[in-house]
Amino acid sequence: ESPARAAAEAAAPRRRVYGEEPVAEREIPLEALVAVAVEKNLPLLAGRLTPRISEAQVLAAVAAFDPTFEVAPTYTRRERDFFLLPPPTDERTQAYSTSLTGTLPTSTEYGITISTTRTSNRNTGSTRRIAYAQSATFTLTQPLLRGAWSRIALAPVEIARLNSEAARARLA
Repeated sequence: ESPARAAAEAAAPRRRVYGEEPVAEREIPLEALVAVAVEKNLPLLAGRLTPRISEAQVLAAVAAFDPTFEVAPTYTRRERDFFLLPPPTDERTQAYSTSLTGTLPTSTEYGITISTTRTSNRNTGSTRRIAYAQSATFTLTQPLLRGAWSRIALAPVEIARLNSEAARARLA
């Protein structure tokens, strides 16, 4: 049985049943009372979580430099039915786009995108025409003045690390 539980049971008022002899008082060690107080102290319990929260904030700040991958497929079908002229058409388009974007610790933003489009056309009574189009794009964006270079880009990471150290120091 833990000292905290023993202290809690001893401190709890006991109901007296008719005909029962009164229970003799017993001494509770100071350490047991302190253990109960510490166990039930909500601000202290919340304070113990602060270092873990600030460590998670460090991870989130570092994750700002993780790349993002995106895939975007699309499919479109258009049918045109004319009453007289020109002949009805059936057009189908399939497009795929893949991109990788992110930010470097030097504040440089980068993006790489590759796209492919396939278009199929058919008029009634004619053959199907198929056309392909591909493209690749590479972009770099670097701030030149305020917000440039790693000292500025890494500031949120450094702030989160300092908050984490401060939280651990407050608990020690």
